[in-house]
Amino acid sequence: NDPWTWYGGKTISITTSWQTFSFSVKASEDNFGHCRLSFALGKNLATYWLDNVSVAKAPSLGLLADESLDSKFVRRVDYADCPSYTNQRVKDLSEFYITIERNYFKEMISYLKNTVGVKVPILTTNWNVGIVDLATMSDADYVDNHAYWDHPQFPKTAWSSVDWLINNKPMVKDANNATVPTLFTSVPTVGKPFTVSEYNHPFPNQYQVESILFTTGYSSFNDADAMMYFDYDEVAGWGNDMIGKNSYFSVSRNSVYMSMFPSAAYAFRNYFIKPSVNPIYLSYSADTLFSIPKYDGSDWRGPNLINSKLGLVNSVKTQKYFASATSNLSPYQTAPTSPFKTDTGEIIWNTYDGTITIASENFIGAAGYLGKLKNISFSIANITDFNIDDFGSFTWISLTKEKLSSAARSLITIGSKVQNTNMIWDGTQSLHTDWGNAPTQVYPLQLKLDLNINADSIRIYPLDSKGKEIISSSFVVKKSSANHFIVNFDQRKYITLWYGIEKYGNGNSTSADEKINVPAEFKLEQNYPNPFNPSTSISYQISAPGHVTLKVYDLLGREKSTLVDEFKEPGNYNCQFSVINSQFGSGVYFYILKAGNFTQSKKMLLVK
Repeated sequence: NDPWTWYGGKTISITTSWQTFSFSVKASEDNFGHCRLSFALGKNLATYWLDNVSVAKAPSLGLLADESLDSKFVRRVDYADCPSYTNQRVKDLSEFYITIERNYFKEMISYLKNTVGVKVPILTTNWNVGIVDLATMSDADYVDNHAYWDHPQFPKTAWSSVDWLINNKPMVKDANNATVPTLFTSVPTVGKPFTVSEYNHPFPNQYQVESILFTTGYSSFNDADAMMYFDYDEVAGWGNDMIGKNSYFSVSRNSVYMSMFPSAAYAFRNYFIKPSVNPIYLSYSADTLFSIPKYDGSDWRGPNLINSKLGLVNSVKTQKYFASATSNLSPYQTAPTSPFKTDTGEIIWNTYDGTITIASENFIGAAGYLGKLKNISFSIANITDFNIDDFGSFTWISLTKEKLSSAARSLITIGSKVQNTNMIWDGTQSLHTDWGNAPTQVYPLQLKLDLNINADSIRIYPLDSKGKEIISSSFVVKKSSANHFIVNFDQRKYITLWYGIEKYGNGNSTSADEKINVPAEFKLEQNYPNPFNPSTSISYQISAPGHVTLKVYDLLGREKSTLVDEFKEPGNYNCQFSVINSQFGSGVYFYILKAGNFTQSKKMLLVK
């Protein structure tokens, strides 16, 4: 039955002779009496013979006939066979291994601090594989964890550059296999820093834009101290405008990731998303920890002593390992159901629709099939139009630390699917070696939002790749009703992932005042691109009517070109400067704006 829980198994090597094998398993549920026995027969085509397959109640073995404590001969028990042995033998086995590992970590920590003189916090390992592993590492200074969604698979040869595949599915639709429960539930320890030093939804998964909302939201909700993506630049190369060949994890050339990081980091570091208001604290005794192999369903992380999906509603933290008694775990066995809503009310994950939303006073975001959120009020930013079949993400964040409804300046980021030019898929699960070429491409979205802002009007500034306003593309939006602004973010028209928002007034006027759209000051912008060849764009704004000149000079102060020489009304302007003859050589040039008593100059670099 769904979700097809794995209860246990054994890997064997078969020959051309008959052999007898056995293994033990303790199921983690009764599943209404249903179970399926499967045989995965490896890679080779052949005829396989199976006989006398039986299932029986496992024995409870102590010492076997030829074992003796006096003779100091007691076998190590295979982990998968622990359910067939007595509680005491399993606990003795666990205590032996756990004590060795824990003492090793203690000795190494002491040596590094007291002998070597290490001053930084020490972690025993940068990944854990379950509650017992966390317990053995509990003497370290902090706790860390890792996770990947849709990690590339290599069916035949490890890390083959040709034979690899991904599932290419969104996590937002699958809570059963999602990374969030195993990443956060019961992993943080009370009183110790908690970090995630590796995370990714690796390329070329076409839904990886969803990961930013998951990591930003749930790391904040669990009061994590750091969230790190692996890795910044693996094999892409600094000068390439493409996601590199076999670069599953490199984010430095991934336009979707890099565009989302600024707002995600700003929200995380400024506590814009609240931590859990009703956290669950649990303790585990030594007896419970030593007994775990007896009850393990052979999941490689060990058994879940509580339902891990509880971490989607409450933050679940460990109070103490090797405690005098284990907390009462019976109230924590039942899983919450979708939509999962955190106890703060700020994060809602709906696996049926495939959406995740975050709504706080300073930060709003949504990811997944955004069309499912159309006309559903989830915050002061409501989606009024979006193609229901498209997959994407947007964030809206205050840049002034005021509430979004009052922030003078804010930023909207919109991302979707990313790929390289001429990237060729073999079906939907692999590229093999056809990774394409530069530049990276982002699928353009059309997202219409109803923004609730206390303003008389707002101006939208599409931003360039460095976060600079593209003044010539900016536009004013007047309110459709009291403090409501309908904005159509069409990435086919405004080719950018970032949109700055500046508000005018406080929403008190009964009608839009045209004067608020007049720039408050004279201003000359830096040309873009810079360096350039053969042309560049220069933007400027005029706050009062008058005669305006914009001229280009060389390093010796000689006038080389007049771009503007006329009367101008107040407003935002843009002009192009193109080098079309040999009088311009490579080098630095100055451009100077004069308007009334205002003069401003900037320099630009021509590279031929």
